[in-house]
Amino acid sequence: VSIDNTLINNIDELTELFENKNPGDVIQVIVARGENWAEEFSTIVTLTESDNKTVMGVRIGDLLTEERLAFYTTLTPESIFIYLIPPSLASGAVPFSDSLIPFYTHALGTQWHVYANIFFWVWFVNVNVAIFNALPIYPLDGGRMFDISLKSILRRKVNEKTISRITYAVTTAIVIILLLLVVIPFIM
Repeated sequence: VSIDNTLINNIDELTELFENKNPGDVIQVIVARGENWAEEFSTIVTLTESDNKTVMGVRIGDLLTEERLAFYTTLTPESIFIYLIPPSLASGAVPFSDSLIPFYTHALGTQWHVYANIFFWVWFVNVNVAIFNALPIYPLDGGRMFDISLKSILRRKVNEKTISRITYAVTTAIVIILLLLVVIPFIM
């Protein structure tokens, strides 16, 4: 972003630039966008006043990206709670950022982002349940398919008790791996 050919790298530089501007001043704003920031969009803006400050009508805010990502890597009662509430009620915790809602419109109306989040979570849960169900854990479909496959391949070479032991060993190994996948990130 540059204003009047002055490159703006952070909020402090923007604040300093506006200290020398008055309401009614006209500035040129250039924004780099597109793939690899190759496109430039330029517009002329007339500054206004709000709360005795010169403003250009752009709201600047911290999206708290690092804090939100850190929230998912720590195990606390608050971080567990986020997984227990319906996604459409978890403002800011769903895949679509609530801070971006004003920039988009849709034929479904103003609540389109609620539908988008519901469909995302329905898809997300269904796909993950299907993947988990396909794991070679015996009571699940994947475990039954594994057991049936072993019986059809090894039925003449190995007795059924050995096939059952192999199935239970694979089930135990997969369960241990899954438990480690859940526990290790919180230990390290």
